This record gives sequence, structure tokens and C-alpha cells, in this order.
Amino acid sequence: MKKLYGIVFGLIIALLWAGNCRASTGVQNLHCEMLKDPRGIDARLPRLSWQIMSGMRHTDQLAYQIIVSSTAAKLAANEGDLWNSHKVNSSQSIMVRYVGTTLRS
Repeated sequence: MKKLYGIVFGLIIALLWAGNCRASTGVQNLHCEMLKDPRGIDARLPRLSWQIMSGMRHTDQLAYQIIVSSTAAKLAANEGDLWNSHKVNSSQSIMVRYVGTTLRS
């Protein structure tokens, strides 16, 4: 379960720092394999989804970065020891495939 925790919170941090984001911009409705609070997912390469939230009208996602860490401390230091997608210029926010180190239960 620690690995799924890292995936979810890594996504939050990375998207808040992705290019062209303002202070009032963030993410919500984080999902892993279409589940909000996943437990016991058997997918070794899960798919991630999120929604952009903003206080400004007509705000679009231009890029994302996903950082996946094995511990909360590594994640806080932006150390993606399991996966760092680096900046991906894409508006995709639905079913983004995890392609890092194979996850274990």
C-alpha cells in the first residue's frame, strides 16, 4: 500500500509545479485504476487520472509531471525513486499509464 500512497501524492505535488500553473490552480478527483481510494489493486502498471481545478475561467492543462516515490520523505524531496515522468507536454489527464519500476504489493 505504501507504493499506491506515493503514486497519489506524487501526482498532486508534480501537477502543482508543472508549467504555467498559477497559485489558484491544483488537482482534484485523483484516481488510480478508476478508484478514488484504491485498496488491493493488482495492476503492476496502474493507470492514473485527475481533474484540474482553478479559480480562473478557461484554464487548461498544458503539461504534467508525475513523481512516484517509495516513501513520503523521498516524495517531499521530489525524489522519484520509482518513477519520474519529467515534464510531459500533454493535456491528457485520464488513464495515464504508470511506466516506472514494477510495483509490488
